[in-house]
Amino acid sequence: MAVNVTNLFDKTYVKSCNGYSGCGYGDARTVTVSANYRW
Repeated sequence: MAVNVTNLFDKTYVKSCNGYSGCGYGDARTVTVSANYRW
């Protein structure tokens, strides 16, 4: 079993900026859980 969390504290941050469309914000908190089973 594996758990992966991105942006753990759910902070707002600027991910990238360019001259035409302004700045884009990063993703909100994301939690992914996966499990593997072998026979």
